[in-house]
Amino acid sequence: MRPFVLFTFIVLLSCACSSEQMQGLLSDGDCENTESSDSDLNSGDIDPVDGDTEFEIDDKADGDAEKVEAGDEADTDCDKQIDGDKENSEGENVSDADTETDGDSDAENEEVEPDAEAETEPEIEPEPLCNAESNPTDFWTAEAEPKFSVNSWTIEGEIEAECQTDGYLVAGAAGMQVTVTLNPLGIDNPLLGRLTINDAASASGRRAGTRYFDESDQFPMNGTQTTLILPYSGEYLITVSGKDYRYYGEYELSAACTANCGTRFTRFPIVLMHGMGGFDSALFNLLTYFNGVEEDLDNMGYDVDATVVPSFQSSEVRAAMVEEQLMEILTNIGARKLNLVAHSQGGLDARQFISSMHHGDDVAVLAMVATPNKGSVVGDIIIGNVPGIGQDILAGLVDFMFNLFGASSENDLKAALYFISTDYMNNIFNPANPDDPRVRYWSWAGVSCGMFDSSCRASHADERVSTFLALSYSLILNGDPAEGHGPNDGMVEQNSATYGEFQGIINADHADEIGQVATYSDDFHHLTLYRNIAKKLSDENY
Repeated sequence: MRPFVLFTFIVLLSCACSSEQMQGLLSDGDCENTESSDSDLNSGDIDPVDGDTEFEIDDKADGDAEKVEAGDEADTDCDKQIDGDKENSEGENVSDADTETDGDSDAENEEVEPDAEAETEPEIEPEPLCNAESNPTDFWTAEAEPKFSVNSWTIEGEIEAECQTDGYLVAGAAGMQVTVTLNPLGIDNPLLGRLTINDAASASGRRAGTRYFDESDQFPMNGTQTTLILPYSGEYLITVSGKDYRYYGEYELSAACTANCGTRFTRFPIVLMHGMGGFDSALFNLLTYFNGVEEDLDNMGYDVDATVVPSFQSSEVRAAMVEEQLMEILTNIGARKLNLVAHSQGGLDARQFISSMHHGDDVAVLAMVATPNKGSVVGDIIIGNVPGIGQDILAGLVDFMFNLFGASSENDLKAALYFISTDYMNNIFNPANPDDPRVRYWSWAGVSCGMFDSSCRASHADERVSTFLALSYSLILNGDPAEGHGPNDGMVEQNSATYGEFQGIINADHADEIGQVATYSDDFHHLTLYRNIAKKLSDENY
């Protein structure tokens, strides 16, 4: 009976196990889980007796529940292997044929994964942002408020990261001799540094920059120093970085003027913008509009230019024509901004350029002298907007203005004066040209006096209006202040010229303000006025 029973038991197991699994069962006693087999052996289903295997026939015949349950567990475990069970016990030998037959996708993946990992390309480290050949100005950032003067200043800093470049904007005058020094600071972490000195274009990007000096420390405790004569008046960019961008540490940067230190300068170029009449008028055809101003400021060291636009046009037309000139000045010098100094309608041209033409980032300061920001009563009278003016007076005023400004026709004159009328300025121009927050607006108003107005003359340093402006002066003076009348310079009422940051009254008429004809005031000279404006720009770091 025992051989028969053994044969029957083997047949039952073969229903659930493959041939190799059966071999494993015969050798190991389990399809997969040897622990289950040991449990079965210990449970009494298979009793080892004297080396022979003995089965309880009665238990099998009676359908021993424990035997059936063990069989079910065996079937389940074997099915998992046949279906491609992911977990193969260590040491289990599964052939490729079995893998294909069983469709064990996970086992197949386990064969492929190591190859896939081997084929993965290593990550390529990005190129460094900077190297020894890099341009330091490509990485500069302002560490603090820009330094303005080169007259003996010192600043401390620290390079803390690769590619870091500290940039300092300084300014000086053409012909100044300046010494710039970069020294390591301290002994714990001194910088092995690199120092460059560049022109303004290197900071503005308006054209290719020029580098005047570029040198690195050879040993941290040595530092580096250079002395140069500044080629132009205005801004320069000094940069400090680690040598080859690989060194970090603390430093001290200083600059000092060693010769020609009294020369005057501003950070940004000064540009003079003329008013109505301009350079080709009958009155000014033998003189420049700003009589001697450009030459005087140039001789002091300032960088000064002047623009030229048509004498009789709206500020919209004039600004479009002056735009090319102003941008050319910026490009040639490489400056970041301009300081505009304007007389009369020139101030309106500048406001149009800044606001309507979107150049607020190109202008630091607009300084206006006697600009009719709220219009001029003279324009109102000549275009017929002021009732009660006799025809004789009107004809005389038109004739006077025609000869004064040298207009080609009365129509040209009237058209030009319309654009400075109170109606046009307050209802059209001003709403279209609001102030730009990036620009500072400074203004001065001229006030003159009648020949026989002793009270006014006593208050204004004995200033007397020029004879050819006496008529227009009187017409502006007498009337309702709400309509633009009041103290004036013969062309522009004081309140109309008051705009933005008002800088005060000057005792001069409209012609005196630019040095034309005689100056009667005891304390006024037009060259002094523009010197003071330039000095204010310099003192306030513009």
